[in-house]
Amino acid sequence: MESHARSNAIIELGKLLVVQLELGDDLLAQWLAHDLAEHLRAVDQVEGEALIVARERCVRAILLLWDRRSVFPLRLRPFRALEPLMRTLASLDLEEKRNRFLPSSMVEAEIKDATPVAKQWLELSIGLDYTARVLIRYALNAAAANAVADALPWVELAKQASLELVPEAPIVQFVLHGNGEASLDQAEHERLRIQIEKLEAFTHLAGDVAAELRAKLSSGEETLVGQPAADHVDTKPPRAGASEKKKKRNKASRHAR
Repeated sequence: MESHARSNAIIELGKLLVVQLELGDDLLAQWLAHDLAEHLRAVDQVEGEALIVARERCVRAILLLWDRRSVFPLRLRPFRALEPLMRTLASLDLEEKRNRFLPSSMVEAEIKDATPVAKQWLELSIGLDYTARVLIRYALNAAAANAVADALPWVELAKQASLELVPEAPIVQFVLHGNGEASLDQAEHERLRIQIEKLEAFTHLAGDVAAELRAKLSSGEETLVGQPAADHVDTKPPRAGASEKKKKRNKASRHAR
């Protein structure tokens, strides 16, 4: 038998499901909403032993329906506002060791036979892969802020009813704790510090590369995108300060990795 507090939370969840299913014009959804509403009315209309039986039937009906929420018509799903984020977040994992944009096996093979300078840039590309995921994750967090209002009532009732949110758990965790308001433990603090360090290194590096490209543009140089460096011979004398810029870029590259 369910505890009274838990069954109360499940019944409140059932009331929310009735409202949700009545939003659309789907015939099956309307029938399910009507059937569930009948179970809820029965709980309010009986007493004694009959109430116990009615509550148990009502709770079973609600849980059965809740377990099948993922197959509701799209606009009637409780977490419909979060589903695009769920699909995107599923492909992003900052703890994942594999690169998203550069297959690790390919990078390792390339680095093995690369020249020192090429090796440095290849290793930098791995760091940029990670930094890109950090930026995308931040953008997703901003997008999730607009979907929180619709999701929170479902999340709170599910928690009170001790129901696991599968497969919504990752995005719910992301929405609730990804905004940085939750207290940070030591591991999370260190993780954020590393992310900040890599982002700042990326900013410096991007600024240096942009400045160099801007200088080429203003001087009238035309370099084909993707053309091997060996095919382009720069006959102009080095610009003043070019050596210092190279040193700064190399330093930023080491931090970005």
